[in-house]
Amino acid sequence: MLSIGKLSAGQAKYYLDQAQGRVDAVESIGDGVEEYYTGGAEARGEWLGTAGSELGLAGPVTGDALRRVLSGLDPLDGSALRASSSPTRVAGFDLTLSAPKSVSVVFGVGDEHVRRQVRAAHDAATRAALSYLERSAAAVRRGHGGAVVEEASGLVAAAFRHRTSRAGDPQLHTHVLVANLGRGVDGRWSALDGRRLYVHARTASFVYQAALRGEMTRRVGVEWSPVRKGIAEVIGVRRQVIRGFSRRRAEIEAALAAHGSDGARAAETAALATRRPKAAVATADELAAEWRVRARELGLGERELALIVGRGRSSAPSRDDWERVAHGFDDVDGLTREAATFSRDDVIQAFCERLPAGMTVDAEALEAAADRFLASARVVALVSVSETGERGPGFRRRDGRIVPLDRDARRYSTPAQLALERRLVARVLHLRRGMAGLADGRQVARALAARPTLSDEQREVVQRLGRDGDGVAVLAGKAGTGKTFALGAARAAWQAAGP
Repeated sequence: MLSIGKLSAGQAKYYLDQAQGRVDAVESIGDGVEEYYTGGAEARGEWLGTAGSELGLAGPVTGDALRRVLSGLDPLDGSALRASSSPTRVAGFDLTLSAPKSVSVVFGVGDEHVRRQVRAAHDAATRAALSYLERSAAAVRRGHGGAVVEEASGLVAAAFRHRTSRAGDPQLHTHVLVANLGRGVDGRWSALDGRRLYVHARTASFVYQAALRGEMTRRVGVEWSPVRKGIAEVIGVRRQVIRGFSRRRAEIEAALAAHGSDGARAAETAALATRRPKAAVATADELAAEWRVRARELGLGERELALIVGRGRSSAPSRDDWERVAHGFDDVDGLTREAATFSRDDVIQAFCERLPAGMTVDAEALEAAADRFLASARVVALVSVSETGERGPGFRRRDGRIVPLDRDARRYSTPAQLALERRLVARVLHLRRGMAGLADGRQVARALAARPTLSDEQREVVQRLGRDGDGVAVLAGKAGTGKTFALGAARAAWQAAGP
């Protein structure tokens, strides 16, 4: 999964210390302290992103360069990159990509070869997700109030891979720090349009998970459970093992239960309330030894692990494979099963979920398959606001022209869905004045008298519903305006009128 948090100015000391290899003086931010690190390239982080390359950033992250780009400065000479002299309150964005718990368990208890391959698979999937975000979410704002959005050349990113949860369990995840810095098509550097990162975060998470499955199958030979909401688990890592290595999740769930709360916001609050420093561990070998002892106690020893790896076979999807995956996308139970329209992101997510696990996934190939489907006769592109002549924050400047913000902003449907809607509209029109749901004045009057608090507008609604006789009627109103209460009066009148 992928989560995003804003990195405010002054909050980056933890990452700056990590980039400098100072594992004795780090401060907590985001997911917290990584005190078990022993330094080296893994602890220091790695530069990623096209825009970072344009600034000469490559290889291990250094504290000075990271500090400068988070301040909107050139990492080499410290000169200002942003046109505005006033500092932004947001230094960057912390994009956290986390492997499924079963993957982290295989990483934690495997031998050195398995651990190296799982780590490589996770890194490759992280790069795939970031490449998708660079093409879809890298943008800067221009014009009055930032009403016009320009494409940016890419992102300036520093990736810090971590291995544990705060409870000391194996949890392979990477913090990708994206500096609040982008270069528009006009060549100027300025703050990013951070909204785009949030809009595309879910799809980037799907891309990461799909790429991870393909890389894990290719490198380690694991097989996968069915994909649900973009995520699958390694077959053979049983539930009891996953629960046993999910102590941090258990802490959060216990806090939620104690307060009778649920939902994403409550979970975030519980995570902060139960946060505690990680236990210091001298070496990675000591971590692995402790995890293996616990895994054996949970029924996952060397023999069981040997049965998990080396089973699956990987392959690259062909053009026919992409077509087979897209079969049924245009059915009423396909992309329009839960909503009448969909976006390019929805199509990419559908490919990620339905592509056979084990097939290697390239982010650009995913996007190309989605674009082929959207360009086919199986899809109907709906009229966008740009075609109505309106302008607003959903637009950008390109070659001197104002065009839609991006291809992802457009909505689509299918011929099957539109045909279904036409049949529904025809049916509704046929049922107008169909003498259904009629109640005479006396029955309506009694229902209204039993509810003296009804407003004049609500009373008119009840009277019209009782006398019009439409087979289908639509009642629209804002939340809390008493629609349900008014319908209760209409129901009483209908019931009094009999069948």
